[in-house]
Amino acid sequence: MDLSRRRLFTASLATVATAASGADALAKTAHAKHAISQHTKSHLVHGHGHIAQAHHGKSHLAKAQCTHGKHGHTTLAKGVSRRELARPYIARDLATGEPGCAIRKVHLYNLHTDEQLETVFFENGHYDPAALAQVNRVLRDFRTGELHTIDPDLLNLLDTLRAKTGTRGPFHVISGYRSPTTNAMLQEEHEHSGVATHSLHMQGEAIDIRLEDVMLPDLRKAAYALQRGGVGYYPASNFVHVDVGDVRHWGFVA
Repeated sequence: MDLSRRRLFTASLATVATAASGADALAKTAHAKHAISQHTKSHLVHGHGHIAQAHHGKSHLAKAQCTHGKHGHTTLAKGVSRRELARPYIARDLATGEPGCAIRKVHLYNLHTDEQLETVFFENGHYDPAALAQVNRVLRDFRTGELHTIDPDLLNLLDTLRAKTGTRGPFHVISGYRSPTTNAMLQEEHEHSGVATHSLHMQGEAIDIRLEDVMLPDLRKAAYALQRGGVGYYPASNFVHVDVGDVRHWGFVA
């Protein structure tokens, strides 16, 4: 092969190699784009008729809002994953609600004041300030008249207990908020009553209840099964204590 033909042949080989390299690069690029696309899709959650993109890292749950489709399907709010909605319980500032963004309500009957309240305190992704204020009043310290903010977590717990027990009546309230003055008085009067010095009643995080249409052992069992806080069993006084503190129990064998 003469010199000119050899140079032409070498140039042709280089061209073919470059083209092959370019094709390989394009293939790699396409593969990478596909991988990115799949990765992005894996971070999307499907709502009713559309796809809403979830945030990476911690979801901004408190800013999320839940809506409902006309067929009852749930449109997931931005920043809310199905894994998070699948949890049996989500923290107090979660503005998306529990799975299905369900309405939450509470029905209370204060045995000491004869006041009764049935209200929806959470709907469309938001707590209702007016309903919460009504709850604060009904669960006030009936001895002193003092009001205190009742932790929404406690209301969430009661809403779940309502559904779990299937009750059709109100929670009969033996004790809701308890002022420090009342708590100290009860400790003095009933030395072995089990009244704690730092009772969660004083924080608006505990309530003593019973139900007319649910046996006390069944109410205790349902509350304990939730594992959402403390459960105390007082069969002699006919009530169950529930709170949203640490998970623990007393007055019965688990």
